[in-house]
Amino acid sequence: MKEATTSSSFTDRASLKFYFCLYSTLQAMGSRKHIKKRCSRCLIHHELCQCSDYQGIELTPQMHLLQSGREYERPTSTGALACNFISNSKRYVYGRRDTEFDSSFLDLQDACLLYRHPKAKIIEELSDKSEVTKYKNLIVLDGSWREIRRLFNRLKLVNKWPIYMFNNPPKTRWGVRSEYFENGLATAEAIAYFMQLIGEDKKSEKLMKFFDYHTKNILRMRGITTPPSSHLNSNLP
Repeated sequence: MKEATTSSSFTDRASLKFYFCLYSTLQAMGSRKHIKKRCSRCLIHHELCQCSDYQGIELTPQMHLLQSGREYERPTSTGALACNFISNSKRYVYGRRDTEFDSSFLDLQDACLLYRHPKAKIIEELSDKSEVTKYKNLIVLDGSWREIRRLFNRLKLVNKWPIYMFNNPPKTRWGVRSEYFENGLATAEAIAYFMQLIGEDKKSEKLMKFFDYHTKNILRMRGITTPPSSHLNSNLP
């Protein structure tokens, strides 16, 4: 009887020690004192931020970015980066409990949607690019492929606006998160490529320069000094 009691006491003490260690670890995680502040424009730690050197642009048609709730929280969101760089853009968020979805998004008129879909027209194959530039509003979805596909289906966007996509985009420079498709682009890259296709080459170059700067500093924040993409602009500060 005494042996059983001793064994039980030992088990209780071991369990108590385990839960105390777990509690202490969770407390430490929840009260980190060294969380570095980020620039609200480029989302980079302030000590690395140089985005004041990069002047923003305006885009015609006006861009409307719809983000998934999860993408909204990610500091690596290039859609948010593009919104902060394009002065006349507007951002919407769908799928967050603490942020009400702005349903006026669904009422946008004179708009086209940039999205990979079987019904989409290929922009590169258009003989007259004014078919795209005639619209006043450009809608872009931002998130992982699963998230934006869920947005597309839940909001029933298939017949809401004309849909356009790319057929042969340039190789991605994004080395932070992997792309779902072999020829996939980060959201900011897709917007820049769209600009290039409609003849806004200088604006496209400016956005891509800001994107390259952002990518390089995101990797620096992770301790990676050599970008995985061999064609990333090595002359960036």
